Amino acid sequence: MNAVLTATRSLLTTLDPLPYPVRMSRLVEWARTAPDRVQVCRDLREQGPYARHLALVAAMATRDAEGIAAAARDPQPSIRGAALTAALRADIPIGDVTDRSAMQRRRVYRSLRRRCAPAVADALISEVRAQFGDEEAATLLPACGDDTVRALLPDLEHALRLERLARRHEGPLLERIRERLAAAPPEPRARIWGDAAVAVLRCDPTQALDLLERYAPEESLPGPLDAYGRLAAHDPVRVARLLTTPGRAAWLRRNVLPPALLRRLAVLPTDELVPLASRYREHSRALAALLDAVAPARRADLYDRALSEVDTAMLIPAAEIMEVLPAEVRIREARRVLGLARIQEREAEVRLWSAYLAWPDASAAHALGKRAWRLPQLQDLLRRAIGPHTLASVARTAIGLWLDDPRTRSDRVAEVLATDPTAVTLHEVWVIICASRTDLLDQVLKRRPRGRFVEPGIRWVPAWVPHAERWLPRQQTRFVEHLELILADTEQGVWQRAAAIRAAAHVPGAGRELVLRHLDAPAVAIAEAALGALVWTDRPGEDHEPERGRPAPGTPRTAAGHGDPARHVSPPGRAPRPTRGDRRRRPAASTGPGELDHPAGRGRR
Repeated sequence: MNAVLTATRSLLTTLDPLPYPVRMSRLVEWARTAPDRVQVCRDLREQGPYARHLALVAAMATRDAEGIAAAARDPQPSIRGAALTAALRADIPIGDVTDRSAMQRRRVYRSLRRRCAPAVADALISEVRAQFGDEEAATLLPACGDDTVRALLPDLEHALRLERLARRHEGPLLERIRERLAAAPPEPRARIWGDAAVAVLRCDPTQALDLLERYAPEESLPGPLDAYGRLAAHDPVRVARLLTTPGRAAWLRRNVLPPALLRRLAVLPTDELVPLASRYREHSRALAALLDAVAPARRADLYDRALSEVDTAMLIPAAEIMEVLPAEVRIREARRVLGLARIQEREAEVRLWSAYLAWPDASAAHALGKRAWRLPQLQDLLRRAIGPHTLASVARTAIGLWLDDPRTRSDRVAEVLATDPTAVTLHEVWVIICASRTDLLDQVLKRRPRGRFVEPGIRWVPAWVPHAERWLPRQQTRFVEHLELILADTEQGVWQRAAAIRAAAHVPGAGRELVLRHLDAPAVAIAEAALGALVWTDRPGEDHEPERGRPAPGTPRTAAGHGDPARHVSPPGRAPRPTRGDRRRRPAASTGPGELDHPAGRGRR
């Protein structure tokens, strides 16, 4: 046993200083080569949640059925849930799914949808529907085979987001939607499209266009315009004609087409784009977006033809139009506008329009987007702009842009912190540290941040604590101690202290204990924050039975939107199957708290 303990201690010591992605990679490498893996993992399973999670990752890396099965019985819900997912991936029996909690059942359904195991789902869905009703059966339906989907879709479509079927069950889905649309009069078709449009737009473009041309409402197109980009990539002519149908002119003028859709339509000849541009001649922002999408050499012709039926003698183009016109057309329009009497009477207007007579020469990282990543000179300017003597507003922008490239942000974030430790309070910096540079947490949590990015007298509380399960136990404990200090500081505003409660909830172990200690806080805002945060702890349903009748009348303690923590634990009995009259469309259940990522390949943001 001493040898095993020594090997365990050696493994933990090796992993301790490493950032999360490297730590997980090193653990997987160790698990696949260590001769004493079984003994060490057995020892890890007898320790705290952090060590037990390491044992599960090692079992997953080696497809150790015994180790995964042991983790599936772990008292920690997050470990138990991750083990359940791993068992499904490895074809390890998981027992009766209907005996598990709602959160664990959702994990099973999600794993089956991802894994493509229709035989398992087909065998399970009838029992799930009988025990838990249509809504829960609908979440499992996408994992089933085509025959099961075809048979059950008419009964479950009221409880299902149809787009979930588009990836694997396009055939049965389109058959059902076509059947409903063909049987419905024009007015009820709008309601059908409200349910089915997103799903149809994700299906085969040819079939989707067929349905739209035959059954789409005459006055508009159904679904989000973003989704029409893939149809336009397949057949831009048919999409352009759908958009410019005369009955849809008023609807089109109220909308600006998304950039991705415009880029795909821009490949059309100018003759095909003129009807679309003409619809937009009174919608300057939409026309500017269309002109910006086509090649500069074609903009002048498209602009002039869009306005061919308009008397331009008194027309004053909008600024967004002027910005995208080619130089010669912009100068021509500026000169025409400067000749108008009402412009000449106003000095400010003359100066404004005179500015369009010359082409400005400017560049910025914002405008360049990803192209800025490949410009060393620009990156060097951003690096210098984060220096300690730069204004906070300028430095904040520079840091965000300098960390924008995912290939370099993990290395650069250490340099940002070295320049100004208070940069940890910036969202981009904090998320990178939490997710991938966990080795920097010890430095970050050593002392209270004071400086350029923190207002004097205010204790910083992160609005979000992502991936706290990746931290080392001592880092989790130190962070919660920092939050305790904020809660104890009565000079901090009550909402600042409530934010500390909400942040603590996402930290396994110590965070939950802090939340429980403040359920009876005298400040109502603090108590409400604790009650609302309890559902997001790593063990939402354990060791806490809310007392009925408290607090006193007139002092509500309901945390709206968070729900009862007890819904995350197994129900004591079977739920009766609801009748058709009881079935109602409800929002999809949120992902349970404290869920662990799969260890491979998830380190980077």
